[in-house]
Parts: sequence; C-alpha cells; structure tokens
Amino acid sequence: MSDQRRIATDHPGSLDPASRRRASRFLLHLLVLASLVSWPFLAHKQSLQGLTAALASILALAAMFGALFTSLRREPFAKGSLNGWDEALVFIALSRLADAAMQLQP
Repeated sequence: MSDQRRIATDHPGSLDPASRRRASRFLLHLLVLASLVSWPFLAHKQSLQGLTAALASILALAAMFGALFTSLRREPFAKGSLNGWDEALVFIALSRLADAAMQLQP
C-alpha cells in the first residue's frame, strides 16, 4: 500500500516536500513584500509608476539578500529540489518584469 501511495505522488511535475516548503515560503515573502510596498502608495494615492519603481527596487533587494543568505548557508546551486538560489532568481526576474512594466507606463 505504501508503494501505491509513493507511486501516486511521484509523478512528473510534482514537488518534493522541501520544494513545497520553499515555494510556500517564497509566496509568503512575495505577499509580505508586495503588501509593504503597496500600502503606502494606496494609502496616499501615489502614482502607479512610483509603485512599480518601489516594487522593482524591493524585489531586487530581496534577490540580493536571498543570494547572500543562500551563499552563507552554502547551498549548492543546482540540486534536486528548489532552494534559495531559485528563489533569488525568481525575485530577479520579477524585479526586471516590474522594471519593464514601469518603462511601458506613460
């Protein structure tokens, strides 16, 4: 019975428990960062361009600090499950996406 359960959960595209924890921590970090950045702009009705600039900056800082802490923990760059390097790369990509969105605004 345990073999059937293991086979059912080990299909392509499923995440191991460590990757699930890392993904949930990433989503929590993203939610906290986005709410901290957007709250002052929504409360004081600032421009959308200022919001995206602040979001791009805070995401870039999150990527730098994530890479710093990951290197201090000496996590390998490419291992089988998601790790701090993957989180830092996604924060960099989101920062660049916010920066590109800022450039598109009039």
